[in-house]
Amino acid sequence: FIIRIAPGGPFSGEKQVPPEVLKNVLKTYHMDELIPKQYLRYLGDIMRGDLGPSFRYKDYDVNTLIGQSLPNSLILGVTSLFIALLGGIAVGILSSLRQNSWADYLGMSIAIIGISIPLFVIGPVLMFIFATTFKWLPTSGWIFDRNGLKTLIMPELTLAFPYFAYIARLSRASILEVLRSDYIRTARAKGLKESVVIGKH
Repeated sequence: FIIRIAPGGPFSGEKQVPPEVLKNVLKTYHMDELIPKQYLRYLGDIMRGDLGPSFRYKDYDVNTLIGQSLPNSLILGVTSLFIALLGGIAVGILSSLRQNSWADYLGMSIAIIGISIPLFVIGPVLMFIFATTFKWLPTSGWIFDRNGLKTLIMPELTLAFPYFAYIARLSRASILEVLRSDYIRTARAKGLKESVVIGKH
C-alpha cells in the first residue's frame, strides 16, 4: 500500500508508452483494479505458491527466477556458514588458550576487521589481491565453468568473513569463561590431556 503512494510504477520506463498500450498492459497484470482487490488477489496467489510475473524480466515469472538462482544461493550460503563456523571456533579456541599472545591479538584483530568492514568493501579488496594482483583466482564464473570450484573461493570467503568474526569473538569469550570453571580445574587435576579438556569438556 505504501509503495502505491509513490509516483510511477513497474511500467514507467525511460521511453514514453502510448496510453492505449499502457492501459492494455495494466489490464493484463490486473493493475487496473481497485487496490484492495489487487491485494486480495495477491494473497490468494501467495497461498497457492504463485509469486506472479516478473515486471523486470519479460516472459519470466518470479517462481522461475527464484528456482534458477536459489540452488546457487544455497550452495554459497551453506558453505560460507560452514567456513565461518569452522574458522571462527578454531580461532576462538586458539585465542583463548594463548590469551594476550601474538596469536590472540592477530585473531582478534582479524575479527575486528571482519566486523567493521562491510561486505561490499571486502569483496573488491579480495578480488584485487587474489584475482588482479596474484591471478590465483578467477574474478567471475561458476562451478560448471573451466575454473571449477576455484570460482567459489572468493564469494565464500567474502560471505563468511563477518560471521567468522562474530563466532571467533563469541567463542573466545565463552571458552575463557569456561576455562576458569571448577569442572575444568577438576579435569586437569585428574591428569586429563589438554586436548581432551578443550575438545570434550
